[in-house]
Amino acid sequence: MYHVLTHILAYFTLRRFQCLLTCIICIVLGHFGEITRNNGSKSILDDFPVVKFEGEKLVKMLPLSLIFVGMITFNNLCLQYVEVSFCKYSPLCCIYNVLLSYYTHKPL
Repeated sequence: MYHVLTHILAYFTLRRFQCLLTCIICIVLGHFGEITRNNGSKSILDDFPVVKFEGEKLVKMLPLSLIFVGMITFNNLCLQYVEVSFCKYSPLCCIYNVLLSYYTHKPL
């Protein structure tokens, strides 16, 4: 039982680090985007908005974020029990998930 808990905690630690790093990158790119917009120069950084943290929205997004991290964590845990041939196609699931989410939730 201890061995399984160690693996689960390791995956959660890895996912937390990845989420934290993604947030930092988005914040930095948002500030650089604001600088380029203020200077009037055209850049790819113009597409990144400034990140604003609003407590009410953070509380509403927390359950969804926890479910997403849990989904990715347990997906990785399950992959250690399948054959290698299946692992070639499993990364496509994330791509299909993003595309399906975009098409079903895109703004009208």
